[in-house]
Amino acid sequence: MTRGVNPDAIETIEIRDTNEHVSTTVDIRTVGRALCKIVNSLYQDISVTLQGTTFDDPEFEDPVSIGTNGLSVGAGETGYLTTNDPFSYLRVKVKADTAPTDGDVKLVWEFKHGKD
Repeated sequence: MTRGVNPDAIETIEIRDTNEHVSTTVDIRTVGRALCKIVNSLYQDISVTLQGTTFDDPEFEDPVSIGTNGLSVGAGETGYLTTNDPFSYLRVKVKADTAPTDGDVKLVWEFKHGKD
């Protein structure tokens, strides 16, 4: 039996307001664990929440926030979110309290299978 290999998943989100921004959906149905590195090159702190959903909800109509408080990533800092919960899809929600004028947020996903 062969297992799927997820493609490299790197996404850049430009934020210029205080609205919530969501990343592209990541399909982890064949993955055991997922890690997302958040690189904040904005001059503002951001709040980041990992969200998951089940196989029947790829459009995130009813997402579940993973973890209780999310993650605060300071200006110019890097943070990490991880899960081994049995969700089928993941995405990241990012929000700045003050509207940034330049920079961006880079998301780098890493995937591992059960015994990797």
